[in-house]
Amino acid sequence: MVAGDAATAEDAVGGSIFLTSGATGGVGSSSGNVNVMTADSAASGASGALNLVTGSAIAATSGSVSIHTGYSDNGDAGTVSVEVGQGESGLGGLIRVRAGLSPNEGGSVVITSGESSDASGGVSVASASSDAFTGDVSLATGTSRQAATGRLTLASGNALTSSGDIVAQTGAVGVGRAGSISLLTGRSDSGISGEVNVRGGGSVAVASDSGSVTIRSGTATDGSSGPISLVTASGTTAGEVSLAIGVSSSGAGTDLSLGAGSASGAGAVGGSVTIQSGKSGSAPDADTTGSLAVFTADAESRSSASGPLSIWTGSTVAANSGALSIAGGSSQQGGGGSVSIAAGSSFNGDGASVALAAGNNVDGNGGLVQLRSGSTASNAHTSGDVAVESAGSLGSSGSLHFATGFATSKSGDIFMSTGTSASATAGKIHLATGTAAPDAMSGQILVESGNGGICLLYTSPSPRDRG
Repeated sequence: MVAGDAATAEDAVGGSIFLTSGATGGVGSSSGNVNVMTADSAASGASGALNLVTGSAIAATSGSVSIHTGYSDNGDAGTVSVEVGQGESGLGGLIRVRAGLSPNEGGSVVITSGESSDASGGVSVASASSDAFTGDVSLATGTSRQAATGRLTLASGNALTSSGDIVAQTGAVGVGRAGSISLLTGRSDSGISGEVNVRGGGSVAVASDSGSVTIRSGTATDGSSGPISLVTASGTTAGEVSLAIGVSSSGAGTDLSLGAGSASGAGAVGGSVTIQSGKSGSAPDADTTGSLAVFTADAESRSSASGPLSIWTGSTVAANSGALSIAGGSSQQGGGGSVSIAAGSSFNGDGASVALAAGNNVDGNGGLVQLRSGSTASNAHTSGDVAVESAGSLGSSGSLHFATGFATSKSGDIFMSTGTSASATAGKIHLATGTAAPDAMSGQILVESGNGGICLLYTSPSPRDRG
């Protein structure tokens, strides 16, 4: 069946071909079908192909191919189905939808659901179910041999009230392990590999918050929930890990909370929080391990104060609260690490104080404050010294006070003694004032008791004990 050719005039159009089924005028009647198909083949041959092609054009656009169902006034519009025939012993047939080639820019492929004043239709792309393995679904841009590849965008549409969600989820399993979700950028052979950015949506409305970002592992009914690892890959220089909060343009800055998991039940113990610097390796020329710094930010204005730094253990009701230990590391052949506790300096005001205080008690004894030097296991060396002194000054140096606290009953005693020696002379106690200038008087040593007290100075054993 061939339509008539047109004349050779410039705007002439060749004849059209119409295949139309028969109409009907009865209520409840349907128009006829139009079937275009090739015949069945013999036992060992293939059935014929069905080609629906428009003609070629020289200087204009070639003809379009439109497949659509008719309009329905009161019912549903008809469906367009493109299906491949069933194979009993071989592979199922392939459906390929491909836009046209061009030396400039290839054609696009657009799949869009139908419009509606109520709700537009959905678009589903899925592989079929199977008793064994189901097929993959791949969504990718083409490979570029000389330039950049195309972008892949997965987005929901804009809306006046609430835009649609995007859900990436693997299927559930009855027995076994559920599938994983991987977000990976491409490898670069000579440049920098791509980034992975996860960011909540912004907001421009007054008093409206931007979207949050939540990373959470799955729950478990009778096991452990999944861990969360935030790690950079190894390399010549490993990448940094930064955890920071954005700047607040007004009001107080937002808090950063880092907490371990709670536990319930008899004998339960809450999780620990461990912050550790990096190791330096075991090579002979390895340097020191990484530092660990915890500090508050500097104040940027003259009238602002820097933030405090607090370290404490939690409170308890009927058991002992947790201990707080600050210690330098041990060394097998070198010196152990030092521990320094110092208050901040001041240019015009008074220097800050350092207070060491034991815990108070309502119905028991107060806590003990103990300053003790390090011991030694060697007979040829001594234990460490303990030095308590005020700093030097161009004016007057600070005083040194040893006193027990006020009491409504008996106040506490002060004991000063040297240690006992098992095989040599015990240590001495020296009380001395500082040396004065040539024309000044040296300091005095005063020993006095309180009102009604007796001042006794004697050696051990005292003359009173000797009889």
